[in-house]
Amino acid sequence: MRIASIDIGTNTILMLIVESNGNLDFQILNQQFSTPRLGEGVDKNGIINQNAIERASEVLINYKKICDEYKVDIIKAVGTSALRDAKNSYEVLKIFKSILNYDVEVISGEKEAYLSFIGSVSSFKMSLLIDIGGGSTELIIGENNQILNRISLQIGAVRITEKFFKNIYPIKDKFYNEAINYIKEQLKNFKIDSEIELIYSVAGTPCSIATALKRIPDYEVDKVDGEKIYIENIQNILNKFKEMNPKEISEKFLINPKRADIIAAGTLILYLILKQYNLNYTIVSSKGLRYGIIKDFLIKNIESK
Repeated sequence: MRIASIDIGTNTILMLIVESNGNLDFQILNQQFSTPRLGEGVDKNGIINQNAIERASEVLINYKKICDEYKVDIIKAVGTSALRDAKNSYEVLKIFKSILNYDVEVISGEKEAYLSFIGSVSSFKMSLLIDIGGGSTELIIGENNQILNRISLQIGAVRITEKFFKNIYPIKDKFYNEAINYIKEQLKNFKIDSEIELIYSVAGTPCSIATALKRIPDYEVDKVDGEKIYIENIQNILNKFKEMNPKEISEKFLINPKRADIIAAGTLILYLILKQYNLNYTIVSSKGLRYGIIKDFLIKNIESK
């Protein structure tokens, strides 16, 4: 069976195509990464704008062609923060369904947390997963693939950029401090009561930090999967990001221009999470939600037999 998972996020749309013989093992056939920024302006205006819909539609048209080329049997597509928040989600979902010929499920923050966890965490030890998206950040504690505690917070990299850092380069202390206070206030909603053995981080922010530290292009994410990055290194590179404009960040740290303008916000979120809970490192995962979608589908398929 060939399965495609599509993660329609606030900033990116990611696709994974695999072949499975029915158990939880699968072979990766193709992966796609695009940055149409579907959630542009959603936090401010409450709707997904026409330009963003067109950019995302173009990506999905291309993904559907790839699925057809690979003779995919089923497409599992999910939408996250932007589609949860936008008032016009229903209309946007109809467009996306007409392109894919499959429904797009808008998942809750809690389900997003679960899928990201099972897609990212390879250990059965007590683990914390930090999933920094464009519109929201999920914090998940789990052990043995069982979720013990989780929360979805409205502090994504796009959201913080649009709220505090939009077109302000270098970032002025006034807005930087306002962002810090806002993020810290959000983090008060989550307590860590378990003894954490491993800390994972997933999505574009930690992957881009890890590639930037190695001075390799940020699309070479497979080279940093499993990499351990320390809070002092995150703080150092954050201080550099806040003093540079997106073009300088892109050129110096080999970060995609479509991510360079939000990397300071994403890095600030990650740094403050580690600082808030007295954690000194995180393990980078390049997998995440799209892998979790596949695993969840296969688990349910096995259980139904």
